[in-house]
Amino acid sequence: METKQTDDESLADVVARLHVPARERLAAILAHLAAGGRVMVATYTRATIYDQRHADMFTATDRDLWVQSGRRRVCLNFTPTLFVE
Repeated sequence: METKQTDDESLADVVARLHVPARERLAAILAHLAAGGRVMVATYTRATIYDQRHADMFTATDRDLWVQSGRRRVCLNFTPTLFVE
């Protein structure tokens, strides 16, 4: 007998898959940059490619991943991050 998930359970599963802890994402980004790769972060208005020189621009708290953008920081919690090369 099959059981179907309710809409609320399905949404919770999707959110759980999308929400990788910020410190884990930061560690993956920094490791990729240290290996000579580049990271592309796409926000609503712009896509930026970061390389090894920009590693110190990324920070994380217990819940949030941030990148420096001028004098302010941009939250990357629900922002696509692509590892290039």
